[in-house]
Amino acid sequence: MDEETLPPPLKEALQVLRKARMPEAKVEVVVGNFAYVWLPDVVYDPTKYPAPHRRGLWARVPIQFPLINPHGIVTRGQLNPVSSHPIKGESQDPSMCAPVQQLGGTHYYSWTWSGELGEGPKLNAPSDILGVVSWIERRIRNA
Repeated sequence: MDEETLPPPLKEALQVLRKARMPEAKVEVVVGNFAYVWLPDVVYDPTKYPAPHRRGLWARVPIQFPLINPHGIVTRGQLNPVSSHPIKGESQDPSMCAPVQQLGGTHYYSWTWSGELGEGPKLNAPSDILGVVSWIERRIRNA
């Protein structure tokens, strides 16, 4: 994926993310209005999930970021908490994983920016991408 073709705010968000938190974060593919952003180092709560407690996943970030909120994640495996309770928002629609399936994406979670687990942070600037990662980790922890 040639990131040079992305809109400037999304390119800036990726630079912020790489500098502050995940140097290997990258856009794997753009499909429609969404960029599938690889987040290689998402933290999973060790009291709720088995090891490994740092895993990669893809966030569906709109190419219009930060003007439009992210929607959903794709994981390499099903989220299986130690308590074995079902995770809210898991989708059985394999087409949502298709853009990153060749890279190992197998499970899609249709997490919206608001809902039963609370509102995501307000997005106003490219640097708010760090709040997106924190929100994803909170959703995983509280799912």
